[in-house]
Amino acid sequence: MADMIISFKRGVPPAESFPNEELIECTRRVISEHSVQVLQYGSAAGYSPLREYIAQQYSVDVDQVVIGQGSLQLLDLLCRFSLAGGDSVFVEQPTYDRTLTVFKRAKAELHGFRLTAGQINIEEVKALLEKGSAPKYFYVISDFQNPSGSVMGIAQRQVLTSLARQYGFLIIEDSPYRRLRYEGNTLPSLFEISPEVVIHMSSFSKLVSPGLRTGYMILPRNLATQLIQYA
Repeated sequence: MADMIISFKRGVPPAESFPNEELIECTRRVISEHSVQVLQYGSAAGYSPLREYIAQQYSVDVDQVVIGQGSLQLLDLLCRFSLAGGDSVFVEQPTYDRTLTVFKRAKAELHGFRLTAGQINIEEVKALLEKGSAPKYFYVISDFQNPSGSVMGIAQRQVLTSLARQYGFLIIEDSPYRRLRYEGNTLPSLFEISPEVVIHMSSFSKLVSPGLRTGYMILPRNLATQLIQYA
């Protein structure tokens, strides 16, 4: 009976989804053709061909792309050098618990906005901003939010990016599940709407395998440079 249970406790892909044969072939080919590059020490920014591929996918300059051992590692590095004790970070409530650990480790002051029917109360956000309480970052999971599974509506995406421009904060858009849509229409990401105020982070953990430990972050050029230097 136990083997018939599908667990929804964590965002862990089922083992039967791993493309074993394809990964064996890819590994053989990459080591055969690019062994010097992939087996040697590399740049702190990550493997150049993969950075170039991601840059093309998102229509950004390659120097805005940083690859790490999972996107959470990159978030941790970003917070370590860019957050000072007492800096404010807005989050959805509830949200992914391990990001809260990262923010707390950086001694950020967290303010949560409770989700109602899967959506943030934008009026509550506006009210706090109007009081002068702008955050350094606003962390959101816009597509298939963890743990609610909700998708941020297009109106909320547009208003939230507009508020970021108006009040001078950056949105951290965590998007590991975006490409796992099974039905309905894909909405433009926050990054696609306003790339100048959005840090976009994702990984291949849900698409290929979490064991690969390959995540990436797309940042404004100055922050990308600092992140690479800090790493």
